[in-house]
Amino acid sequence: MRLLVALTEVFHSDGGIPMFNRTLLGALGRFCQVYGAQATVLVLNDAPADADPRYLSSSVRLRAYESHKWAFALGLWRELLAGADVLVLGHLHLLPLALPPALFGCPYCVVAHGIEAWRKLPGLSRSLLRRARTVLAVSDYTRRRLAAENGVASERWRLLPNTLDPFFSPAAVSPGSAPVLLSVCRLAAAERYKGIDDVLAVLPALRRQFPALRYVIVGEGDDRPRLEEKARELRIADIVTFTGYLSPSALTAHYASCSAFVLPSSGEGFGIVFLEAMAHSKPVVAAHHGGVPEVVLDGETGLLVPWGNREALLQALSRLLSDDAQRERLGAAGRQRLEENFSFERFCHRLTWFLVEEFPELSYLSRWSRLQKQGEDSESAANSAAPV
Repeated sequence: MRLLVALTEVFHSDGGIPMFNRTLLGALGRFCQVYGAQATVLVLNDAPADADPRYLSSSVRLRAYESHKWAFALGLWRELLAGADVLVLGHLHLLPLALPPALFGCPYCVVAHGIEAWRKLPGLSRSLLRRARTVLAVSDYTRRRLAAENGVASERWRLLPNTLDPFFSPAAVSPGSAPVLLSVCRLAAAERYKGIDDVLAVLPALRRQFPALRYVIVGEGDDRPRLEEKARELRIADIVTFTGYLSPSALTAHYASCSAFVLPSSGEGFGIVFLEAMAHSKPVVAAHHGGVPEVVLDGETGLLVPWGNREALLQALSRLLSDDAQRERLGAAGRQRLEENFSFERFCHRLTWFLVEEFPELSYLSRWSRLQKQGEDSESAANSAAPV
């Protein structure tokens, strides 16, 4: 079996989609080793030097095209002609590349992430989306929005929720005595929906209630100077820290030491940063919007507020910072939810099940799956019959 996977970027930048793609590489490596498959992964925006060998295996071949779109397209079509069995497109923007597979009968699927999926696609992409064997969505909200806008039949959808990077290692939790709020996101003018403005706007009132309060914002982008100026205008610059990009160890240290994680965004198809906070047993304050309610359970693992409602955001943060027991309870429940629903093992299992069951022309894989299942059932029956 030969899998061909086309991705926008993997190692070249941070963000939710590159993190998802790194996880996908790791899971593909496991799948290929178990089933004797081979995967060729083409990456549009990465350079060869960007690759991190930890995510690769002998069964996964990576090719990077440094943003050369035509070379990327030609490389993909060359691999198709060489006999790829299945094409996986890692982003809706790559759908035009599915035209040759659609014409020549090669099955393909596409991954839908966040706001890029919440609108009607251009005509060619919409047509190719409808011809895809399956559409993988990271959340049910993304599935519903994309289906409603583009008319994709419900039976063609499968969910593949995000997980943490397999090499993400939580730091030892070490909260300080002073309350600390943490946000992690890109500070891009095009992504003001993240809600950083709203958090800054409520800080003066929070400060009056919690004089030792600090707010740490991890991330970089072209909107950072405006946000820094806003903090000065609100006279809270002395309690707001803009760290820029951080190393993984420095980032986890901030997760470990914060009191709560806050990101009242309206544009999250899922939100991997919420999982990172949950891995550190931290309660989350977020907007009840997009795919977030499928990750953060209101009143169970965090507090959800209507997007843009600053009064509700203020009340939620105030409640959380005032109640140590509630923070501990929500944080512990979040960690448990992560382990039960969004672990890397769960992601690998979902991806394997999807590949085996959704592509019946790969008959030897389907037979292997059934034989494994029969073996597991036989072993279970034997164990249940054995004397204690």
